[in-house]
Amino acid sequence: MWPLTINIALAVLVAASVATDIKLRRIHNAVTMPAILSGLILNALNDGASGAMFSLYGILLATGMMALPFIMKGIGGGDLKMLAAIGALKGHEFVFIVFVAGGIMGGIIAALSLNTRAKRKASINQIKNMCLTFGQESASVARIDTQDSSNAIPYAVAIATGTAVAILVAPISLF
Repeated sequence: MWPLTINIALAVLVAASVATDIKLRRIHNAVTMPAILSGLILNALNDGASGAMFSLYGILLATGMMALPFIMKGIGGGDLKMLAAIGALKGHEFVFIVFVAGGIMGGIIAALSLNTRAKRKASINQIKNMCLTFGQESASVARIDTQDSSNAIPYAVAIATGTAVAILVAPISLF
């Protein structure tokens, strides 16, 4: 019974995190903290002290892997807590797969997002410069500001993709 409950909690965590991250660019503590606590309690109920340690290892591994990206401001605290909650629910092996697959997907999303925005900004700037320099022999394209905070991607999407990959490739014993 508890593994099904854990998987339902995982689905709720991921869906709520993705929805708020896309809409608000935030993952609320009201989503992540109950998931962390649920993971600890459910795994402890399922397997006693070993279950609690299973959750703690997942939390610690997730936090350790996300600490540097968080310190470097590459991700937000909600992303870190989301992965820690996944670790609490599903353990360290599962969360490692989520981290690796999510990192790959996050890189792909970031590259595609940057490429699209850069092209859009370059096109707008080129049109603006052409209008401002009408009649002159050459017009230069204005510099594209890559430090714009609107370039931030909702990393919960990448973590959710990593979770889907982990579900597909994780050993059956994790479920």
